[in-house]
Amino acid sequence: MEKSGHPILRIIPRLSLQTSIITERDSGSVASPDILIVYVLRGNLTVQQQERKLMLGPHEFILFNPLEEHKLNAGKDVLAARFRVPQELLTFFGGQEETRFFCCSVRERKESDDELRSMFTEILQGRIRNKTMHPVVEIKLTFELLHLLLSHYTVKTAAVGSMLTPNKPNQRLMEICSYMQANYRQPLTLNEVAEQHYVSVPYLSKSFKKETGMTFSEYLNQIRLDHAMAHLLYTDQPITRIALDSGFPSLTAFNRVFREAYQLTPSQYRKAALESGLARTSEEEGSVLAEKADLRELEALINNHSLPDASIVTVQAVPEQAASYKRVWKEIINIGYARDLLNSDLQEQLPLIRTDLGFTYARVWGIFSDEMMIEDPSDPDNGYNFSNIDKLIDILIRHNLRPYLELGDKPKLIQKNAAQKMGKAPAVHRQRGAEEWKRLIRSFLIHCINRYGSEEVESWYFELWHSSKHAFLFEGVDDLVSTAYQPGEMEQWFNDYFVRFDLTWRELKELLPAARLGGCGLSMDLEGRFLPLLLDRWSRREIVPDFLSVYLYPYEFITPADGSAPVFAHSADEHWILHTIQAVRQSLADHGLTHLPLHVSEWNFSISNRDPLNDSIFKASYILKNMTESLGEQVLMGYWLYSDIFSEFRDSRRLLHGGAGLISKNGIKKPAYYAFAFLNRMGKQLIGRGRDYMLTKRSGDRYQLLCFHYRHSELSGYGESEPVSVPDELQEPGTTGSKPLERKFRLEGLKDGSYRLKRSSVSSERGSILKEWKKFGAVHDIRPDEIMFLKQICVPDISVEHVEVRGGRMEISSSLRAHEMCLIELELRMDTL
Repeated sequence: MEKSGHPILRIIPRLSLQTSIITERDSGSVASPDILIVYVLRGNLTVQQQERKLMLGPHEFILFNPLEEHKLNAGKDVLAARFRVPQELLTFFGGQEETRFFCCSVRERKESDDELRSMFTEILQGRIRNKTMHPVVEIKLTFELLHLLLSHYTVKTAAVGSMLTPNKPNQRLMEICSYMQANYRQPLTLNEVAEQHYVSVPYLSKSFKKETGMTFSEYLNQIRLDHAMAHLLYTDQPITRIALDSGFPSLTAFNRVFREAYQLTPSQYRKAALESGLARTSEEEGSVLAEKADLRELEALINNHSLPDASIVTVQAVPEQAASYKRVWKEIINIGYARDLLNSDLQEQLPLIRTDLGFTYARVWGIFSDEMMIEDPSDPDNGYNFSNIDKLIDILIRHNLRPYLELGDKPKLIQKNAAQKMGKAPAVHRQRGAEEWKRLIRSFLIHCINRYGSEEVESWYFELWHSSKHAFLFEGVDDLVSTAYQPGEMEQWFNDYFVRFDLTWRELKELLPAARLGGCGLSMDLEGRFLPLLLDRWSRREIVPDFLSVYLYPYEFITPADGSAPVFAHSADEHWILHTIQAVRQSLADHGLTHLPLHVSEWNFSISNRDPLNDSIFKASYILKNMTESLGEQVLMGYWLYSDIFSEFRDSRRLLHGGAGLISKNGIKKPAYYAFAFLNRMGKQLIGRGRDYMLTKRSGDRYQLLCFHYRHSELSGYGESEPVSVPDELQEPGTTGSKPLERKFRLEGLKDGSYRLKRSSVSSERGSILKEWKKFGAVHDIRPDEIMFLKQICVPDISVEHVEVRGGRMEISSSLRAHEMCLIELELRMDTL
């Protein structure tokens, strides 16, 4: 046993990593003041956080931040490891208490995941082979793990627009817990801590019980026990000294609390640990004393090098595993500015939206713009002319698309990059007053009811966009970061918006009670900081929206390394879309609006319509990654946007101009188009999902396996130097020097017989419009016959084979280079039934 003479050895026990084993006997709710990581070695482990459930298979892991309550349900023969990283370690070395992590191999995929798995294995090897690990080795592994987490898995609260209020109960409680961990040696009392943090005693007592499942005294004793346990096992200090150094008022008090927790006295526990040669942890961090059989199994896994192969994914393709899920990608597609839809070229591209991509709603804005010519300014008493709007709606209905109509004065804006706009078409040159707006809305709704019928119009979505100085980018956008948060100014802006919204809502509900009106189209990159204030004001009003609408574009204000003024650039958070959705949902819950549906009425990787990545296979993998990540979220996603016709301008004479559309202005399908086409071919029953795949099932014995290889690392440095034009030398990102992603999917539980296996894949070699255009020399004078040729060859590669299944098992291999995607469709042949 190590002596405790050296000062560093006195802090090692309370700052080092602790490991415990999870088996099928370990189920139940857990909430720890420290960082917990669960790593599955064998079997399946179900993790539940609030309403979300995740299934962790072999070699999968998940991290829980301090005080994140979760429930574990260990399946049969499960074997997993739990690592506890003390939260105090972050603050001890100058870290920030609000540092949060997002680390879940099921929900995301990072290049550092394999490095993390290797570190878990090294830690387990040290625990098993060396029994009691040398303190120097222990602290080394602890710091290496923490460094890896800080380098690759941190989440900045600013990345989601500072949407979460700083005084949330769990945030306040985290501060109190940190205070207790730093002062546990002192004679702390509930009254003293409450007074120190300006909260009432009843509030603090209730919060502790709710968030941690323990009373204040139990929590304080647990902290003291944790520190006492480490000294008890790793030093030879007298037990009386350990008790007093750990904050207990006396040896008697220490013995009483210790016996209640472990059914042994401290001296008995130390003796048992010495005899078994094993370091022991508290029950909250795992088993009090891990079962020898479990340790032998873990040792066998290590010694036989039989830890799961991360490249092999085993999925049970049985009916019991299948579950219905919400296909968030199928609901909304943005067509764009209303006047553009009267363009015959755009109309020719519409049939594919429903038949090939499966979208239900087509979103347009600017229906009351001056360009739609709904009124004669010289004769305001002449009534309204809705004939152009009729044409627009007729076109959508004819193609089996339901209208999603934005009713506000949102202009058409074409962005060159994050700081430059190319063109802006204002919706109206004159703002309508309240009475004029009320008359227009009522006239329009009555007209629609007479033309299409109440039942049809009630099936549409109506959205009312706001107009504020923060809503759009402009030259000098970086100045926004220094814009003072003026509550009075924002209060006035909200009041103006609420007046128009209430007028619209009342007219709509009087004529169409079941119709749905939402708002306000808050752009989370620029306006996310105003969301709590908006929801606070809206939750207090008589009229609330039928849904909340937001825009998601992954930008944020980033402070350069030299400490200069923040700049507006792409977020470094690979999971910005998912994290922002979750943060918005949390903010809704904080304001008592959990029931409110959430619409992301616009989302994309870039606001730019001159970005070559929009035309690349990167965009396809980006779409698949974000859509599969968002499957468990209660949200409707509206991709922005369908066609490059929206962004045609003076400089768009080339075949491609970096437009954000799924389809080029000439009707050539981009890789992003095929991402949605592949998603549309997925079944309605979800069987399995991972960081780079999902498996679904249709009726009968038909399965769909979608896999992709997204690489966020290809975008390092992207943002401030965002491209502004299509380069002469075209190159798909990540196609040179990248290591292929090798996967083997083992499907178990299939019916025996002959299956038809069809592969459809998009890569830099097949289905890449950039690659094919490069073969043309990227000429700008492309001709009609050449466009027709490109339409025919810019398609996925397809192959078909017949495979036999015996014993209900099949193995499918997949090898994908960066950003490639593949849809594998498996169908039992009828002649084998």
